[in-house]
Amino acid sequence: MSHHTEECPLCSSNGCRLYHSGNQREYFICPECKLIHVPAKYHLPPDVEASRYNEHNNNPKDPEYRKFLNRLMDPMLEKLSPGSNGLDFGSGPGPTLSIMLEEGGFNMNIYDPIFHNDGSVLKKTYDFLTCTETVEHFCNPKVSWHLIFQLVRSGGFIGIMTQMYDGKIFSDWHYIRDHTHVEFYSKHTFRWLSRKYKAHLNLIGDSVALLQA
Repeated sequence: MSHHTEECPLCSSNGCRLYHSGNQREYFICPECKLIHVPAKYHLPPDVEASRYNEHNNNPKDPEYRKFLNRLMDPMLEKLSPGSNGLDFGSGPGPTLSIMLEEGGFNMNIYDPIFHNDGSVLKKTYDFLTCTETVEHFCNPKVSWHLIFQLVRSGGFIGIMTQMYDGKIFSDWHYIRDHTHVEFYSKHTFRWLSRKYKAHLNLIGDSVALLQA
């Protein structure tokens, strides 16, 4: 078991301490933003990571998957004006939320560093951005979050879906068993992000965060 400390990949605080060891990995928690991260030496190679994502059965025609995404889409719809321009960031191999939003009358672009790596969409700004089951995969969250806030105009909305750690027994949490998950957020972490980027935060349940830039 490791006894060293790590720098936080989100807020750069020193002194992240070992929180858990298991699943052939170590998990460190930040004293400042409370992000729990897996050190880079345990991250999967890109080709292995991509093959794991391809195993996900994210079918746009699957009503259960659409119901799952409605956890984010429904509260987003309360905030957005008809015809707004949006970006689905981390759309994965089977974009679905972007299709649902297009059906709702929104203009959507998609971006994914593995499956839809079109840099031109990152040169625009948007009225809103969605990011579902993606932030837990960020290898460099500081850079990724900076980019996300650059992509949204002032007053625009950022909708995040990720399972938030609630302080229960970490070793029992199913979310840590997926080796493509390397960052784990709590409500405290999202409050830190809202302060960092001077954004209004609305937390919904244990898996949705809405940030207004």
